[in-house]
Amino acid sequence: MPGIVNAAVVQLIVMCIYAILAVDLYGDFGSQGTYTNIFNESVVLYTARGTTYGQEYYGTFFRSLYTLFQVLTGESWSEAIARHPIFEGGGQPGGVGKSIVAAIYFVSYVIICGIVLVNVAVAVLLEVIQ
Repeated sequence: MPGIVNAAVVQLIVMCIYAILAVDLYGDFGSQGTYTNIFNESVVLYTARGTTYGQEYYGTFFRSLYTLFQVLTGESWSEAIARHPIFEGGGQPGGVGKSIVAAIYFVSYVIICGIVLVNVAVAVLLEVIQ
């Protein structure tokens, strides 16, 4: 049992680090209600609840943590959560850099939390069973 608790604590710490980064990186994303995509078009960006994208998904630490939990469950995270920051940029200076940072952020999160750390928990469980 202590091994599972340790694996869960490590998973939670990594998720908290990514949640803090998300609040800083994406908390004000689309704060004007629009963003410029990679095709240099202005896209209206309000959620179904009438709030801006950044405020809805990353506005506070706990919203961000819940959003990252949604990513781990695989529940429509790519289209609803990751696609907008990855397609941000347009012809603006640094626009491509923002897209690259967003892609690295989400892909590294899925690899670290969704693949590596979940497998660590499974390995601990298998070790306990033997």
